[in-house]
Order: sequence, then C-alpha cells, then structure tokens
Amino acid sequence: MGAEGAKVGLRWFAVAFACAQTATYYTDFPTGVEPVAWIANAAFAVAVVGLTVAWAWQRRRPFTREGRGTLGLVGLMVDGSFAAALCWIYAFDPTTAIFVTMYVVAVEAAWRYALRGAVVTMLVLGASYAARDAWATDHYGIDMVAASITFRIGIGMLIAVVAGLMAERARTEHARLEHALAAEREAAKALRSLDELRSTFLSAVSHELRTPLTSIMGFSLTLRDRTKVDDDQVAMLDHVVEQAARLERLLEDLLEIERLGRGVVGLHRERADVGALVTGLALAHARASGRRLRIDAPPTDGWVDCGKFERVVDNLLANAIKYSPDTTEVRVVVRRERSGVLVCVDDDGPGVPESMRDSIFAPFERGALTSQAQPGTGIGLSLVDRLARLHGGRAWVEDGAPHVDAAGQPRHDGQPGRDAKPHHDGQPHRDVQRSGRGSGHGASFRVWIPDDREGASAR
Repeated sequence: MGAEGAKVGLRWFAVAFACAQTATYYTDFPTGVEPVAWIANAAFAVAVVGLTVAWAWQRRRPFTREGRGTLGLVGLMVDGSFAAALCWIYAFDPTTAIFVTMYVVAVEAAWRYALRGAVVTMLVLGASYAARDAWATDHYGIDMVAASITFRIGIGMLIAVVAGLMAERARTEHARLEHALAAEREAAKALRSLDELRSTFLSAVSHELRTPLTSIMGFSLTLRDRTKVDDDQVAMLDHVVEQAARLERLLEDLLEIERLGRGVVGLHRERADVGALVTGLALAHARASGRRLRIDAPPTDGWVDCGKFERVVDNLLANAIKYSPDTTEVRVVVRRERSGVLVCVDDDGPGVPESMRDSIFAPFERGALTSQAQPGTGIGLSLVDRLARLHGGRAWVEDGAPHVDAAGQPRHDGQPGRDAKPHHDGQPHRDVQRSGRGSGHGASFRVWIPDDREGASAR
C-alpha cells in the first residue's frame, strides 16, 4: 500500500472520528456551532474522496514527480485546514484536546518536506491556534491561560523539529542508498559488458591463433621428420613444437574457464576405469618431463566425463611437475572413497600456506612461495576446481603426507600398496612413500568425484 495509501486510510479514520465526535460530544454545542461542525466534516470527507481517487489513479498510471508533489501538497493543505477548523469549532470548550490534531499535521509535513516544512506548518497552525484562543475569549467569555497556549504551541514546535530532523536523516540515508544502488547497477552493467567483451575476445583469439599454431606445429614436425637436420636443429624444432603445444593448451584452458563461468558446459558421464586414465596421463607426463613419478592407480571404476576428468588430472600433474624440484618425485594415487573416486597428487615443492588453500583455486592465483621466474598463468588449478564441482565433487589441498593409504589418509606401516602399478621405468614400486622432502614442505592436491551429483548433494 505504501506511505500514501497509509495516509489515505488515516484520513478516512479522521473523517469517522470527527463525525463520531460531533454526534456524541459530551456537552451541548453553542447555538449555530453544530451545523458548522457537520459542514466541516462533510467538506473534509469530500476532499478525502478526491484524494483517494487521485491516489488510486496514480497507482494505475503513475504521476510524474511534479504530479506526486502537487498531490502531496494538496493533501497537506486539506489536513492542515481541517485540523485548524476543528480547533476553531471546538473553541467553546477550553478542556478539549482537539489541538493534538496540529501535531499530527506537523509530523505529516516533516515526512513530506523535512525540517523546514514541519516548522513552517507548525508556525502557521500555532498562529491560527493563538488567534482562535483570542477569539474564544472575546466570543465566549472564556478566560484562556496564556501559559497553557504557549505550552501547547511549544510542544507542537518541539515535535515538528524532532520529526523534521528524523526526516532529514532518513532522506540523507535514502539518498546515500540510492546513490550506492545506482553505482552498483552501473558496476554490474559494466561487468556484464566486460564479460561479453571477454567472451568475444577469447572466442576471436582462439579462432585466430589456432590456425597459425596448427601450421607452426605441422611445419615444424615436417621439417624435423622429412628434412636433413642436425641434432641442434632437431632440438630447436622440438622446442618450437613443445611451446606451440603449450600455447594451445593455454588457449583451451582459457576457453574452458570462460565457458564454465557462463554455465554452458555440460557433462557426458560414463562408467570408466579412472585408474587406467590416470596411469596413461602420468606415464605421458613422465616421458615428456623426464621426471620420476610413482603411480598407485589400480583398476578403479568411476562415473565421470572422461575428457573433463583427464583435464583435471592433466592440470594436477602439470602443476606438481612444474613447481617441485627436478630431483624429487611426484606421487599419484587413485582410490575408491565414499561412493566416489579420490585422486591424490603429491609433490615436494614449496607447498601451499594454509591462508591460501582456498584462494589457490581462484583464477590467475599463484602460490605465495612460487618463484616469479616460473612460468604460469594461475588458471590450471581453477579449472581443476570448477570441473570437480561440475561433477558434484570438490578439489582441495593439504600438506604433503609421508604415506597415503586406500582412503587417502597418512599411513606409516611401510607396507607395499596393493595392486600396485609399475613405475614408468618398468620397475614395480612398493608404496607411495616420499623419497625426499625437497626444498619445501610439499603439497597434496586432492580431487574427489562422486558417482552421481544427487548423491553428492545428499551427503
């Protein structure tokens, strides 16, 4: 209903009150006063009807700001006139409390026009009240007490000032909130524009760069395999192919982050041996990097989107290899846990401070202990986190543990892992044990993928 609707309701209550007051007044009216009271009541009722119609009309077809201001001023003048009329009509009774209606009008003026409006309204009504008392003294022969008159007007002025100050404060706060809301809307609009621009830019960059990248990789491989080149030239061509492939993976990660942010990436889950998927990726990383990897990935049934799951594991392995010393090993463990699949990738790198274990998965975030000389964009782990959540699971990081058991928890019994897969050099490993702490504390990045999203939510 709003404030204007509430005032319309109060005006109708005032009409009913005034009519009841006139009909049941405790003493007789002087000659000719009662008809004047009924005329005033009727005039006020007609005015209230007009204000009610105007209020209902502007609810259906909102007025302009000037129109609303005019309607409010008319309503205030009607209320003030009726309050003054009541004070004059009941002037014959020095004990009446009808003067309280002036205070109500002063509060209404404060609500609409703040401090200045409240004070001016009370001054006008107070002057009318003082004139009424002077007229009553002459007309009815009543001895009005001046102190009583000034007290009532003073109380009214105090109410007007307090209400006006409160209204001023409310207006200031409202203006501040309106300004903040407008600024927030502008910021949201700017962010939407930037997001659209980013999507357009990434799409254009991907399309424009993929073709030359494919050409660079293709021609480099052709030069290496079909032309007579010496060992140094082969090494340079291999480096070109490697860097082009790295740039292509970066483009894929950027595009995937952008699509995940817009919520346009779907899942195509299927039953798969995630142990075999992880083993294949780990062996590929071991061959490409020359690093020592320990792989404990027995046949493990999982319900995953194979392509996206491989992106998760690929980024975890790349992160562990990149940020750990070359002389240390990276350990990979796959286990069934809580109706899902747990993948652990441990390294002997600088580790992740506890204060950064949530923010490390934010886009473009890199660990505080990471050397600035190490290349990286900070989107790989963000992609891991988002793809894990897309599956209904989660990704997190812990301190590197000396041993990992079938539940992914620290173990110290020194027993060989069951169903151990061979190491990439062909030798079976006996456990997932640390071979050295390296120069840092190490980190254990973990991803848990549930068998179904609904089950994950229930848990």
